Amino acid sequence: MPNPWDPPWQANWNNVRFDPMLAQNAIGSLLGTAAELDAVTGERVGLADTARQWWQGRYRTDFDDRFGATTRTAAQVAADLRQAAANLQQAGAQAQQDQQARLQQRDMWNQQQAANYQQWQQQQQLQAQQAAAAAAAAAGA
Repeated sequence: MPNPWDPPWQANWNNVRFDPMLAQNAIGSLLGTAAELDAVTGERVGLADTARQWWQGRYRTDFDDRFGATTRTAAQVAADLRQAAANLQQAGAQAQQDQQARLQQRDMWNQQQAANYQQWQQQQQLQAQQAAAAAAAAAGA
């Protein structure tokens, strides 16, 4: 049973579950992988450009089609990796804001409980004084 001085609402006493160090490691890995993918794609484009200088015919056309699709896919994967890193960064910021809100809510609950307790104590003292006065009046009558 709750105390009579507890506020009628409850704060969220659970901390937000988010590991910022783990998130930063993941963000670094995602961005590093995107950069590596860009570098490898750039190197391959350079090699392909060199090979294309003297290459003609049907196989060159097939190569260009497939290579173009591959480089577009690589660019999309790199963009997706960067977006995932940005999403994780945003989730970290949101988790931090949520944790701050919970801490403020807990502080408000504790302050309200302290104020309610003080008021409850005053009421108890007043009731005790009134009971004592009533008893004294009954004894004197």
